[in-house]
Amino acid sequence: MIARLGYIALLSLVGCATAGKLVSSSSGPASPGAISSETPSALVGLEDDMNRADQTIGQLEGQPSVGARDVALARVGVMHVFGAFYRGGTNAGECTDCYAHPKYAQLKTRFPALEQRMEKLESKVGECTFGYQTSDGAVHTLDLGWSKAEWDKLESESKHQQPRCWLDKDKTAYL
Repeated sequence: MIARLGYIALLSLVGCATAGKLVSSSSGPASPGAISSETPSALVGLEDDMNRADQTIGQLEGQPSVGARDVALARVGVMHVFGAFYRGGTNAGECTDCYAHPKYAQLKTRFPALEQRMEKLESKVGECTFGYQTSDGAVHTLDLGWSKAEWDKLESESKHQQPRCWLDKDKTAYL
């Protein structure tokens, strides 16, 4: 578990160091105005992270029985991706140019399906709902429609200031 978390932290550091750089799909040098043929490395990394999370979830979905620990580790990967969307594709620093890039919109469109699959696994294994629980007991599942300010406010006002997998039968307990 620690090795996987360390790997995710390493990915964040790599994303920070390369967030503003462009990856060109052409053989020539990158030119500043050619958004269609160049993808910021933060978005290349985000796509790689999404693909890894998708693959991990797929492997778990294919197993007859899945452990809570494996599901929790898969959730870490999905949360890593979710957080990156609020920084233009990277979990460290920010890639402000990435928000307007077509690849960002494409990846953002893919995320809800990934999140739904993750939620289905959590429900199957732990009979729980992942999200931020507020003082009224409501659990707010991840939503890329939140503004950064809304997410920050929800996080600061939620129990434990972080999302948890709240048990469906007893919303006062979590996994």
